[in-house]
Amino acid sequence: MISSIRRTKIIATVGPACSEESDLLRLLQKGVDIFRINASHTDPDKLKSWIRRLRKVACQANRNVPILVDLQGPRVRTGPLKNHETIKLKKGDTLIISAKKGAGQGQIIYTDCPQLPRMVKKHDPVLLDNGLIELAVSTIHHDEIHCRVEVGGFLGENKGINLPNAPVTLPALTPKDLKDLAIAAHEEVDFIALSFVRSRHDVMAVKRWLVKHHLSIPVVAKIEKPRAVEDIDEILSKTDAVMIARGDLGIEMQVDKIPVIQKKLIAKANERGVPVITATQMLESMIQQAIPTRAEASDVANAVFDGTDAVMLSGETAVGAYPDRAVRIMADIIRDAEKYDDGLLLTRQNKLNVLDTKLAAISQAAVSAAKRLKARSILVFTLTGKTALFISKLGLHIPIIALTQKESISKRLQLLSGVYPLTIDYSGKSADDLLKSCDKSVLKYGLLKRGETVVILTGRQALPAARFMVKFHEIGTA
Repeated sequence: MISSIRRTKIIATVGPACSEESDLLRLLQKGVDIFRINASHTDPDKLKSWIRRLRKVACQANRNVPILVDLQGPRVRTGPLKNHETIKLKKGDTLIISAKKGAGQGQIIYTDCPQLPRMVKKHDPVLLDNGLIELAVSTIHHDEIHCRVEVGGFLGENKGINLPNAPVTLPALTPKDLKDLAIAAHEEVDFIALSFVRSRHDVMAVKRWLVKHHLSIPVVAKIEKPRAVEDIDEILSKTDAVMIARGDLGIEMQVDKIPVIQKKLIAKANERGVPVITATQMLESMIQQAIPTRAEASDVANAVFDGTDAVMLSGETAVGAYPDRAVRIMADIIRDAEKYDDGLLLTRQNKLNVLDTKLAAISQAAVSAAKRLKARSILVFTLTGKTALFISKLGLHIPIIALTQKESISKRLQLLSGVYPLTIDYSGKSADDLLKSCDKSVLKYGLLKRGETVVILTGRQALPAARFMVKFHEIGTA
């Protein structure tokens, strides 16, 4: 029944740990709602292969599973190492970062970012591998940056380089991003995520590319730079969704600020009617351990209490030792949090601050009616998904069944908290035809029982005879 469905969605990153079709099927069985492909670790051919494999698995599972392709963005990384051997760095050592091509060893490593020496100055901090290794710039010589190791460690290949003090002058879409974007667009993926968004202009760069190629794919802005936090209102006005990517955000800002920023960003996104994903290190210890830490379990639950639409697993499913177990445990944590959140979420009744005031008003009316009637569900007829989005953002505990005619819209609605999308044909000519389609669909899939009370909501783009309609209905009486 619909009342037993988990509201908060789970996104799982694919990788070597779940590369077999049987692995991916288990992830779906344990609770994955959306698959994420991290383009930072693929080339165009591998990206295409992953997309097609995921589509095949979704078909086998008879599931409408969205695919999110996460572009690398203007990410600066270290290059390959000789014989793939890690480098041991000790405090006080000198490390040279060269912008030329080569395989690192000893006291020199390479990067594929030729602009790097022009992006730093003397004494600037340089952070490697998610901030685990800290350097300070000593001198700059043409294509080389000479650094002193402040905090050492073991450095592997293809690790991130963060420059907290440097103005990032790299383009929003790198040559690699454009190649990956072309593949993702050709394969008609469901979401495109852009890393290291700095302002609304970065989001618009992706959207302009999509418009130029006559495509409409939702863009997810990843919030992982301080400038993006400062410009969040403008970003929310342009993006289709946001991801709070706490890893790099916690490197470039003081880590003690991240919990408050997370809560503020989720609240702001909900108010603006923008889907929000909470990501990075949610069950990080499960990359190697069979159970998460208590702090990680609390982290997942608190994201639910904050009102996130989805939580995301990265290395836990991509390279971890227990990918399907991590999904199951995350799903269990979410269910327990959602059972408890009745009292908590009553203090978090969201108000929509959106331009579409008519749709916001009728959505508020539907939610109010559903509460008073103690309805089993709100059934939303939506062509674009906007009506379902607004209902989801009002913090309602009642399940939302979104009935839409397009499979692409149905997939996008999978991201929304509390929304269960169904693709149906409601090509009738009257409000009664809509209700008959509704009854037929929910009874067919066993979501509701005959005689149960629901609230029906239609938006601006419903049938002419049923626009902006709120109606009480008993299932099976149409």
